[in-house]
Amino acid sequence: MACDLEKIEDNEQEKPNTVIQLNTLGLDELISLTLKLEEEWKLIKKNYAILEGAIVTYDKCKNSVEQLNPDKFGAKNYNAFINELERSDLIKLTNQDQTSNPNTTVDVDNLEQKENIAHVDNLIENMDMYNKKEQQKEGQTDEQTGRQLEKQKKPIDVHIPLTSLVFIPGKIVDTENFLIRMGTNYYVQRNAEQTIEYFNNKIKKLNEQIRKLKITIIEKKNDIDLCKNYIQIKREQQMNALNANRQAGSGIIKGFRKYKSFIYILLIILVVFGLFISYYELNDKQVDFELDCNDLNEKCMSYKYPEFKPHRLRIVDVNTENNNIFLRSSVPLFNGIFSEDLLRKHIKTLLENSNINYDDNMPLYIISFLRNDSKEGCCYTSQRCYVKDANIVNYVILGHSEDPYDVDKKTLEKELVSLNWDTDKLLERVDDLKNKFNSMKNTIFIVHCRRGRDRTGEFVAAYRMISKKIDFDTVVKSNEEIGKVKEPYLKMQKWLCLYLEKVLGYTNIGCYDFR
Repeated sequence: MACDLEKIEDNEQEKPNTVIQLNTLGLDELISLTLKLEEEWKLIKKNYAILEGAIVTYDKCKNSVEQLNPDKFGAKNYNAFINELERSDLIKLTNQDQTSNPNTTVDVDNLEQKENIAHVDNLIENMDMYNKKEQQKEGQTDEQTGRQLEKQKKPIDVHIPLTSLVFIPGKIVDTENFLIRMGTNYYVQRNAEQTIEYFNNKIKKLNEQIRKLKITIIEKKNDIDLCKNYIQIKREQQMNALNANRQAGSGIIKGFRKYKSFIYILLIILVVFGLFISYYELNDKQVDFELDCNDLNEKCMSYKYPEFKPHRLRIVDVNTENNNIFLRSSVPLFNGIFSEDLLRKHIKTLLENSNINYDDNMPLYIISFLRNDSKEGCCYTSQRCYVKDANIVNYVILGHSEDPYDVDKKTLEKELVSLNWDTDKLLERVDDLKNKFNSMKNTIFIVHCRRGRDRTGEFVAAYRMISKKIDFDTVVKSNEEIGKVKEPYLKMQKWLCLYLEKVLGYTNIGCYDFR
């Protein structure tokens, strides 16, 4: 016989209480915590009800085993148990031919013995001669045979429910052995004593869990009540603070009325100061002058020219197919004079030391970031006026005043997509250089600013990240080897890196906030 009981899994375990300083939490946090505790409390109560139902189920199964074996366990007679089952509509008996009289007292044990004796008599009368001979050979008497047959129990016909309306016929033939469901499609056979022991252990374990859950339910309820008390306290504090702010606001208004004239005067001073600063900034901007070679013999006579630094002349890229070379450098001035011959001499030394072929007939394509302004106009004029064969292009590089890592995420995304950050036109200029570098032949490309560090570093970093897809860390550290790059040009490199990573999808560029 199998007791079809769904396995009840014990999911509730005792958890250590977490001490929370409720007075340190805000009102929203307290409300959120209270809702969470209430959900936990409802879940524990639900599990508690499940465990109680499981105990009832296990107890019914245990009683079924005892009632099927009344002599062994001292339970009530099975016929009475069958009557209860029939009244519960769970099992329909098929061997009831008579309706019991409620006014008549029936000895159930005697009726069962009489039915068994009648059944044995019928079997004895129908036995053939062969069975009698065999019984004689084995030395068994009719009396012994009768006792053995009396011990045999008559099968019990039952209807087993498949649903509330569908039943199938069945027989209970063995009340000593049972199939216990241990899990889904997993049954173990046990005798009556083992089955009773199994259900007793289950009930004991569930009672222990119920005891623990009772304690947990009480604790959760106390925590919920405590949180609700603190919520009430916090609300009262907020109301008190709101009233205090209203009173303070009234005091500020009164103070404003008292010092109104002084405040107006202060505001006027601030506005005038702001206008003065704005005017100063607008007129302090660098202005590029027109090229005039006579300046070299006039206002540039006392100008201190920067000198060419050979160690800052470095190779950026080499195109072996077109025999093109891309170099970076500081301003190529020698005693204040731009000299292609001296510049070629240093280029030749660098290329030969790098095992790269050099030819004096290779033209120079120079991208200069010098400006014809009050600061470096003499350098600009010297280069333009002393040039012989080189092709010179001037770009203005200013860097960026704002660090992208100081901008909120939403604004940053809009700025990157809009390209408002690219005030130096790096994307356009690098793309133009890349096309020339891959299409022209036997040409030496040189980029430089005054020191060959800040503006040159920004442009070279842009070229290496865009065209060569070199990671950000390698690029900025390579620039730092020449010298510390000023903040505006480093910020522009960060903007470009984030654009390549987030908009163009350069996965391995590795942008970060380099300081």
